[in-house]
Parts: sequence; C-alpha cells; structure tokens
Amino acid sequence: MTQNSSRKEMLIGLGSLFFAHVVFVVSLVSLLWITDWLSLYMLQPIISLAVFGIGLSQLIYAVPLGLRFRRKRRFSAMKGVIIGAVITALLCGGCFVFFLWMLSSMYG
Repeated sequence: MTQNSSRKEMLIGLGSLFFAHVVFVVSLVSLLWITDWLSLYMLQPIISLAVFGIGLSQLIYAVPLGLRFRRKRRFSAMKGVIIGAVITALLCGGCFVFFLWMLSSMYG
C-alpha cells in the first residue's frame, strides 16, 4: 500500500469517528429534549454527563468502529479511529480540568 492511500485510509477512519461523534451528540441532545418533554428528569443528569464526558463515552462506538476496520483488514483506517479517539479524550480531559479550575477559582 502506498503512503498516499494509507493517509487516505487514515482520513477515512478519522472522518468515520467524527461522524459517529456527531450522531452520538445529536442523539443524546434529542434524548435530553424528549426526557424534558416527558418529564423524566431523573435521566437528564446521566445523559448530560454522557454528552460532556464524550471522552469516555466514545468507547461505546469507537471501539466497535475500530474493530470493524480491523476485521476488514483496513489497518490504516483503524489507526485513524484510534488517533481520533485519543485526540477527543485529550481535548475533553483538558477542557474538563480547565472548567474545574474555573469553577474552583469562582467559588473556592
């Protein structure tokens, strides 16, 4: 496999994960709206935590996506999924620490 097609496959993996992120967040926000409409307030903190903690909740769909690419022997696409998942987790972790620091400086 040439280096150019390997990069293209990696971008396919990154794009697939990005699409999965969008679908996940849109579905959870829709679920938040439905639980508010049905007055199921006990589920809202759980759903909100899943949206804001996407770094961990991405394991629900990133691992099967990576395994699917591996089963199809598209290892460069699998690497793209892994790279995207790591970047997402690092960004979410950094934002989480920043917001905790902001809250502690405001109320501490």
